[in-house]
Amino acid sequence: MGSGCFGKVLKGRLGGTDVAIKVLFPQYCSKVVLSKEVKIMSTLKHPNILLYMGSCPDKYAIVMECMKCSLSKYLHENEISWNKKLQFGIDITRGMAWLAKRNFIHCDLKPENVLLDNNLTCKISDFGLSRIVPNRTHSNNHPVGSILWRAPEILLRKDSPVDTKLDVYAFSLVFWEIL
Repeated sequence: MGSGCFGKVLKGRLGGTDVAIKVLFPQYCSKVVLSKEVKIMSTLKHPNILLYMGSCPDKYAIVMECMKCSLSKYLHENEISWNKKLQFGIDITRGMAWLAKRNFIHCDLKPENVLLDNNLTCKISDFGLSRIVPNRTHSNNHPVGSILWRAPEILLRKDSPVDTKLDVYAFSLVFWEIL
C-alpha cells in the first residue's frame, strides 16, 4: 500500500475485514518505540483518528483500519470542490481539537499523515512522534516532526518547548495545501 522512512504499510484481512498493517523497520525502530505508538493509538477513539485494531510486537507490526488513500495523494490526483476542501479542514480540526483536549501533541501533522476513508472522511494517523504531556508543554530535546511542517521556533531553537501550538502551526500549513 505504501512505504516511508521507518516502515511499510501492507494490506491484509482480519476477521473478514480489510486492514492496513504498518510494519516498522527494526533497524529504525525499537520495540520500545513500537510499544509507545501502540499504547497511544489504543487509547484514541474518535471518528477523525485512524482506528487501531491490534499489534504484533515480534513482527514490529500495527494493525489499523484500511483507508482509501492519503490526503496528499487525493489532493494531487483530484479536483476538489470548495465545500469538500472545507470539510477536510473541519475533519482534521475535529480530530486535532479532540487530541489537544487530552493534552496530546501529534508532532508530525502533514498531508501524508491524514488518511481518507471511502466516504472521504479525514482521519489523522501516524502517532510515532506524538506525545502525551500533562501540562501541555514538553521540552524539545530532539527534532519534532517533518521539517517542512515544523514551526519556526522549533527550527530556530533546540530548547523551544513543544506544545499544542506546534500542531496548530502544522495544521495551518496542511489547510493551506488543501485550499
